[in-house]
Amino acid sequence: MTTAMERNMFPIGLGFLLWSTVSCFPVPSEYQVSDHKMTLNSDTEFAKVFLRNFYPLPLRSVATKRRSGRVKNPLQAMQYFFGLPPTGKLDSETFRLMKEPRCGVPDVSEYKIIHKSVKWSSHILTYRIVNYTPDLPAAKVNRAIGDALKVWSKVTPLGFIQLHSGTADIMISFGAREHGDFFSFDGASGILAHAFPPGEDLGGDIHFDDDETWTATAEASNLFTVAVHEIGHALGLDHSSDPKALMFPLYTYINLQNYSLPADDILGIQELYGSRNSNVVIPSICHPVDAIAFLDKGVIVFKDRLFWYHHSDIPETRVFLASSVWKDIPDSIDAAYYYPKNNTLYLFSGRKFWTFDTFAARSEKPHDISEFGLPRSLEKIDAAAHDTLTGKTYFFRGNLCWSYVEESGAMEEGFPKTLESVFPGLGHEVDAAFQHANGHFYFFGGVTQLEYDEKKQLVSRNSSSLC
Repeated sequence: MTTAMERNMFPIGLGFLLWSTVSCFPVPSEYQVSDHKMTLNSDTEFAKVFLRNFYPLPLRSVATKRRSGRVKNPLQAMQYFFGLPPTGKLDSETFRLMKEPRCGVPDVSEYKIIHKSVKWSSHILTYRIVNYTPDLPAAKVNRAIGDALKVWSKVTPLGFIQLHSGTADIMISFGAREHGDFFSFDGASGILAHAFPPGEDLGGDIHFDDDETWTATAEASNLFTVAVHEIGHALGLDHSSDPKALMFPLYTYINLQNYSLPADDILGIQELYGSRNSNVVIPSICHPVDAIAFLDKGVIVFKDRLFWYHHSDIPETRVFLASSVWKDIPDSIDAAYYYPKNNTLYLFSGRKFWTFDTFAARSEKPHDISEFGLPRSLEKIDAAAHDTLTGKTYFFRGNLCWSYVEESGAMEEGFPKTLESVFPGLGHEVDAAFQHANGHFYFFGGVTQLEYDEKKQLVSRNSSSLC
């Protein structure tokens, strides 16, 4: 049985979880090994500490096997988990596995959901990288974490938005030894990282051991490899005893370019959140908007200092402070568009524009709209929309329209033209615009929404009530 002292070591706010979910917590510092190379008196003592860390009693996942006589103690439970003969003896292969670099979450259950109720209630989750390792540039850390999140979002309805301030659902940080959560790290190698299951306070948080050497390559500890595993825990998954599964506890380098999520991990995460929907929806906007951009079956709607994120796979819509996601942008966005070929989101305010890798900054300083070939006499643009069929981006101001050819990086000859000559039937100024995945353009002016069929060159639908 777990002692009262051990139970009290879990952070306040997470104590409501039943013991059946405690298996997903990092190992308590009370049992931490100070050096993975063995500073304890013997291999036997090292093994005892390892088993207390990763196979704490009661062994819920092996209870049935224990009753049948196949597993009688933590050492046998560990051997059974890793597919070794459950002899209960500390042989060389068992000890070798104990010394492997690994995740700091215990292995007390076979591959299964931690508990059906331990998952996020929202399908739109925020994350924040609180600090950065000195081993990598911040941009590479952002990319590794972003790529790791995409592995999970590709097979679920989950959407992730990075915050740069405040409290996010998933707080990500680097720390060494005792780093503020009572689950201290053990120095280089050994435990690489740990994560908490969905919930309040520390729930969903991910901590990386900064005594490791973090890389974006196959050398040392690859950040993407560890991050994509820990995110699985932060979403509600436990460890897998299948060596091919992502949620297997031991570190194995993953090459992102050739990687796809194994079937066991897909089944596990989809049991919690369901599968990704292939349908594309059009959100209804109930008031005038400042700017709209379409990306990855989702629509970002800007109004004043806020933005709303609508996504076809996500049933609810959440609102965010724009500056908490895109740093250093002004309070008001005039126009926005997404260029999928280089995964760039453009945000415009006045004569300035900013470029982002969706929710991450691509360039820190703003640029002038003259870089697109727009006249210097133009104070601002009203709207922008990218045409994926032609590779052109349209800029709108009053009743004028410009056509920018993305491939050549130059304005199309003969522009600007009147709005009516480029989009017959539109007939009024545009506040916001975007092209939907169905190929149609959607133009917003005041409380009016127009659906425009580019192939037929006509307005196919006029909606004066958008709610």
